[in-house]
Amino acid sequence: MRRVLAASNSDVMRLLGSRACRRLELDCHVVTSGREALERAHYLRPCLAILDVDMPELDGYSVCERLKADPDLEPMPVMLVASGPPTVAQIRRLRGAGADDLMVVPVDQAEFLAHLGVLLGLPHRRSPRLQVELVAWVRSGVQVWAGRVDDLSMHGVRVRLERPLPSVESVRVRLVPPRDATDLVLDARVVWRGSGDHVAGLEFTSVTPAQRNWLEVAVRWEAVEEDGILRVYLQGAFNEWTDFSGLERLAAPRLDFDAADVRYVNSHGARRWTAALERVDRVDRYTFSRCSPPFVMQAAQVGNFLGRGEVLSFSAPYHCQDCDHDETRLLQTAAVAPALAAHEPPRFRCQECGGSLILDDIPERYLAFVSHP
Repeated sequence: MRRVLAASNSDVMRLLGSRACRRLELDCHVVTSGREALERAHYLRPCLAILDVDMPELDGYSVCERLKADPDLEPMPVMLVASGPPTVAQIRRLRGAGADDLMVVPVDQAEFLAHLGVLLGLPHRRSPRLQVELVAWVRSGVQVWAGRVDDLSMHGVRVRLERPLPSVESVRVRLVPPRDATDLVLDARVVWRGSGDHVAGLEFTSVTPAQRNWLEVAVRWEAVEEDGILRVYLQGAFNEWTDFSGLERLAAPRLDFDAADVRYVNSHGARRWTAALERVDRVDRYTFSRCSPPFVMQAAQVGNFLGRGEVLSFSAPYHCQDCDHDETRLLQTAAVAPALAAHEPPRFRCQECGGSLILDDIPERYLAFVSHP
């Protein structure tokens, strides 16, 4: 189990006690003061510390600074939690304290899990939740293999099956979506097989225009209801061939677009996207989470790229000039908004050399989406 040291913050306790967090099998140890946090950290050696910035005896910044000064505890990621928007001065303290993340609570559970996943090194789901069924003709007759999709593209699919696939050259693939959509049946050839984990790579041999439309939707976006929120996972490239048809049929009080896997957006794709957003009129409120750098750049440059939505969190490129280390940081907008409004993005301590990680872009350009209506 992953051992986590957490401050006695009611919002944090509620999030850690949620069903989704329980599935992570976290071994949570609660502390009520800064001094207790230091003592328990040295004794427990947790893999993550979640500290309240306003802890008694020693505040979260001071505790974090002492933890990062200890060679044995310095690699441990530390999340600081604030019960209200921090000031610019408090955000500046992140670099000196060595904190790895700052979050304002209360916060959406999925948003908390996303930041938790980054700090704990948990994998982010990058493929649609499609079930798969393979049919192959072998000497003994027709056989069927069931499994799930690991990755999907317009040209092929990586599948994880319940049992090994024998030495066959071609199969018939049935892709089954999680919602009430039509299954897709395609012919494919087996390109490769994995050993031990029943994984195989398949290449589609022919795709009709109707099948291509189905794949366009499956590859570009997928809608899944999670914890009472309709979440739409956006993927791939937004370009002149991207089809967002179907988004206008979504209806929910709250919808969140997860844009972590948007890899590229050109001007044609941006126009198609903004036109699609204008037709999303059956949703009371929509937001954007984990926005990738290409998505953020378009949001900064195109005034209506976000429609009437707001960005809850986004990824930002960071660079250390001392050791030339690059990494991407996931930032909660509410936590860093005061600094972003002043075009003064937070700085972090480089885990490689102890130097300063600074935003690897022009703040006025990359963060312009903050001031967009």
